[in-house]
Amino acid sequence: MGKNFWGIRSRLFFPVLAVLFVAVTVLSVVNFRVSSTVLRHQINEATSKSLTNIKENFYEQYIDLKENLDRIYLEKEFIQSLTDENSEELRKKYSSLARSFATEKIPKDARVDAFYIYTADHYCVSHYRRADTPTYRYPSDIYDNEGYNADVNAEIVRQYVDSDRSDFLFSSYYNPYRQKNVLRFVYKIYIQNRGKLVGYLVCDTDERMLTERINSYTYYEGQVVCIQPLGDRIAVYSGKPEAHQQKIIDSLSNDIKEAEFTVDTKKVLNPAAVPNEVFVTSLSRYGIMLYSLYPENMLRDTSSEMIMTIFMITGFILLGVVLIIWFYSNKVSGEFAMMQKNAEYKALQAQINPHFLYNTLETMSSIARRRNCAEVSDMCLALSSMFRYSMGVKEGIVPLQKEVEHIRNYLYVMTTRMQNDIDIRLDIRSEHMMKYIPKLTLQPVVENSLKHGLSGIRGDKRLYISSHDAGESIVIEIEDNGKGMDADEINKWLNKNDKEEQKESIGLRNIHRRLQLVFGMQYGLKAESNDEYSKVCIVIPQNYDIDRNDSR
Repeated sequence: MGKNFWGIRSRLFFPVLAVLFVAVTVLSVVNFRVSSTVLRHQINEATSKSLTNIKENFYEQYIDLKENLDRIYLEKEFIQSLTDENSEELRKKYSSLARSFATEKIPKDARVDAFYIYTADHYCVSHYRRADTPTYRYPSDIYDNEGYNADVNAEIVRQYVDSDRSDFLFSSYYNPYRQKNVLRFVYKIYIQNRGKLVGYLVCDTDERMLTERINSYTYYEGQVVCIQPLGDRIAVYSGKPEAHQQKIIDSLSNDIKEAEFTVDTKKVLNPAAVPNEVFVTSLSRYGIMLYSLYPENMLRDTSSEMIMTIFMITGFILLGVVLIIWFYSNKVSGEFAMMQKNAEYKALQAQINPHFLYNTLETMSSIARRRNCAEVSDMCLALSSMFRYSMGVKEGIVPLQKEVEHIRNYLYVMTTRMQNDIDIRLDIRSEHMMKYIPKLTLQPVVENSLKHGLSGIRGDKRLYISSHDAGESIVIEIEDNGKGMDADEINKWLNKNDKEEQKESIGLRNIHRRLQLVFGMQYGLKAESNDEYSKVCIVIPQNYDIDRNDSR
């Protein structure tokens, strides 16, 4: 019986395995070529989107700083003195103005290193330096290098002030003592009723003012991002280019540095001379160019991972056939062999890499987009991002920005299912985006509003998500005009001391407990309700030391 058993198994196994091996190999080669093209296209789209987000964030910071410098006009006595008094008198009278203005009128997150106030003829009335040590060293006058011994790119400032430009200048210089770039912003002061230039402000900031934000918007580690004003050096340089990419950056940088200021930035670079891997945008009004290159090592690594995934799929398919034949033959050999096969099969299934799911969804998205099914493509990308975010276990505490991006994907999926019949407004303040919050805090609350608040009502449906400051705390509100709820009962239930188990794995009480465990008992959830709306408030601290509390 044993001889016949193995003979039947051989006649089934080897022909099927040979045919399947050839078919899977051909399919794998075709799939690899198609997937490589799709992957490069996806990386291009992601890099372009990343650069757009960086541009928008940079513009917000740029304008915020300009509005802070506008406060110089509140110093009315000083503005009048610029027109009436000589330079020496101004210096004696207002020598401390730079310090008070830099420390009191400009937020700390701007990271001001040095601040200077000049008359229109380039005389330094007042200056402020955050520090003056061998490591933290800055000039006392950008036009006088005595005691500093380094070029601070002051000629760019002089040319700008002497010109008829009325924009807000962005420049930089390299600080050899700190071995870092220092970002420079120059603001002209006019007598407002006469339009006469009477002075200007020079605000030098730590490059981390921008680089930290840039790093949070890049999709890939090592992605190169450069910000460079026309006619000037590169001010911000983030990422790790390869040797041939550095040559591309040097060429682009030279072209931009040799260009004169213009608001028609499209004419600065010849599109035909810009490689496909380079993405360029600009703040035209201010003559600032932004460009980015995706990391090619990431493309190679992803391609290698894709090859490994294909090999794994091929292997699992072949193993599946082996197991099917084994299962059939084990019916003859008895119940013990069947139990052994099932255990082996389940063990192998448990090893399937979840990246296959992400890559499959993204491939489906690309196929749908090529066939003009944009909605299906966007749904697949949104689902892929949601799965990737939800299944990641490395980060328990994340910036609010990541939670907001996850909510955008979730709401896109849900509103598509509900035929976009909900008025959704997302108004999270930009200064709150880098505040920390436990991962997967917002989605369950929003899901609760959609499922229990809005799902059964007719007419207008509204869902508002916003944030505001409340002393030392930040309050994130999720408000809907749904069925309403008993807010007092919910608040009582949230703060019960018993350890009652929840029917769902993630609920409001789960979120409330996690917030209190991470931030303290004064934080968490709070429900509000009246005849017009229902609201759940998420209270988190303004300042949370992620490094000190990383063990949580």
